[in-house]
Amino acid sequence: MTELSVIIPVFNESESIALFVEEVSKAINAIFDTDQYEIIIVDDGSTDKTGAILSQIDVATVLTFRRNQGQSAAMKAGLDHSSGRLIAFLDGDGQNDPTDIPSLIDELNLTGNDLICGWRIRRQDPIIKKIVSKGAYKLRQLLIKDGVHDSGCTLKVGKRDALMSIQLHGELHRLIPAQTMLSGFKVSEVRVNHRPRQFGKTKYTYSRIIKGFIDIAHTWFWKKYESRPLHFFGIVGGSLIVIGLASGISAVVMNVIGLQLWRYSLPILTILLILTGTQIILTGLIADRLFRIQYLVSKQPRYAISKIKPAVTSEQ
Repeated sequence: MTELSVIIPVFNESESIALFVEEVSKAINAIFDTDQYEIIIVDDGSTDKTGAILSQIDVATVLTFRRNQGQSAAMKAGLDHSSGRLIAFLDGDGQNDPTDIPSLIDELNLTGNDLICGWRIRRQDPIIKKIVSKGAYKLRQLLIKDGVHDSGCTLKVGKRDALMSIQLHGELHRLIPAQTMLSGFKVSEVRVNHRPRQFGKTKYTYSRIIKGFIDIAHTWFWKKYESRPLHFFGIVGGSLIVIGLASGISAVVMNVIGLQLWRYSLPILTILLILTGTQIILTGLIADRLFRIQYLVSKQPRYAISKIKPAVTSEQ
């Protein structure tokens, strides 16, 4: 098996990609022989000259999307076509420093952890991106507690089995550390260099802010309740039914003591709460059934084994 697979997603980076790939090759050649690593570049449907330039690069395997499908899909495609025992991710804009890869690998070997994330201490990004990143960090620590300061940094090195366990679609590439940790793997971080963008323009849009916070909530919910969605819906729905019953009892008591119920909204509130709670519980039942069908069809196990120690027989 190849020791290291370096995966680089790119989109419209014609001015920087050739020089960057040269940098990556030089950095990896310092620690591995050429037959021990591979570079996989995923062209995410570029509309400039990136594709033509990549066709002239012999040191890398190039995957080309028919259309732009996003960074998560590009990273997933690279991962699916890789063969390395270790996987390294890098942005294709040249802001990640390839010379940091050896230090991430050293940390991986030293700690025995499954994923090492880059932490851009001195980010060369606009102030709004830094503010959003800090807000996302606070929310992640509140809901997920992944302990990683810079989850959005693409520069990461991880073990193959850890990264194959996560979901990469939509915008979930920004939550690789949280997903890895919630799958039972060990995650830590190393301070890395972050360089100013020399060519092209950023692909960051403000719509990603909302998407990012939604993805955090999505990751928290599905990792916490994926195998038991009825627990979540049951608690919410059951609570509403209990409140509705309490409201109904209050309405009965008020009627007994002679209060005119038409002046109050308790009867309507009672019916609304009980119906809403029942509907939520039914939604949970449907989600639970769909989950079971999914696992029956995919035959994906609901557990993650770290290692297996075989029994020692007397014959051995």
